[in-house]
Amino acid sequence: MADANQAPAAQQHAEPELPDEIIEPQEPESDVSSTGGTSVSTDTDTLRTSIRDYRRENGRTYHSLSDGTYILPNDAREQDRLDFQHHFWTLTWDGKLCMCPKNEGANRVLDVGTGTGIWAEEYADKHTEAVVVGVDLSPIQPEFVPPNCKFEVDDVEKEWTWQEPFDFIFARHMNACFESWERFLRRAYDALEPGGFIELQDNAFPILSQDGTLKPDDPMARWSTLMMEGTELIGRPITVPARFRSLLNEAGFVDVVEHKRVWPTSPWPLNPELRELGVWGQACSLEGIEPGAMALFTRVLGWTREEVIVFMSGVRDDFKNTGIHGFWNVYSVYGMKPYDKPDQE
Repeated sequence: MADANQAPAAQQHAEPELPDEIIEPQEPESDVSSTGGTSVSTDTDTLRTSIRDYRRENGRTYHSLSDGTYILPNDAREQDRLDFQHHFWTLTWDGKLCMCPKNEGANRVLDVGTGTGIWAEEYADKHTEAVVVGVDLSPIQPEFVPPNCKFEVDDVEKEWTWQEPFDFIFARHMNACFESWERFLRRAYDALEPGGFIELQDNAFPILSQDGTLKPDDPMARWSTLMMEGTELIGRPITVPARFRSLLNEAGFVDVVEHKRVWPTSPWPLNPELRELGVWGQACSLEGIEPGAMALFTRVLGWTREEVIVFMSGVRDDFKNTGIHGFWNVYSVYGMKPYDKPDQE
């Protein structure tokens, strides 16, 4: 592999959007610490043993269904991080589970990439009238769940087999999960009843800075670029969320609405709400950046485990550095399947 101390070659990407307002940092002398039912056993009994025969790699475990298509692990450590990250997401959207009108309730809900199932469980608890189905590659969901919530192990990149339509499809943090977002959205469109909603939530790479405190040769910036390069090579680019709005429009959804926020890389902003997001974002990043990089860099970019560990130490130092004013753009984009489908020529 290339020297870890050498900046990677630049890739061509769409110019990312900066916030309309400058995010003001706090004074540099500020000392900021980096803190940061019903049993479904009947369903899980039908799972093939091979689904639980996880890939073991570099000290972590990964899903076995559609092996290798998802770069993050599925072990207990990652499950804890996913639950932590769920709170981070709801904090981002002012305590809301979703931003579309279905935040007020739905009838039949599909949670794509449910992970530990925490979003599906909370939605089911809040909306007892709804039937909530969570689907994931890994069977890591709890055994006891609300009676109106169930989980399935499946690959949504393959043909969908649900017979009854949904009125709400939710997909969060599915960046780098699909070879074709267009195909996923076509299937989601077909699986929705007229008047049903889809909502996508994700953060978009690259990491940005408004004031030049994140330099191209900094480990954090190089990691961001390498993540984009690696996911491009596997055909699952990590830059897609900035295009969610246009993708939904192209898929035939109407009344498309985009909400955009920022995730600071550490608690560097002066604004207290952004600073709190920085605390949570920093904690999530410090736990999550290495396992994702480990899989991608060793499988795709030709790095060794030891090279990744050394490189990521510098990246973590940058995430702890409140003098680097980095951030991600974060999106919630939703749209409705129209009641009257346009005539197909």
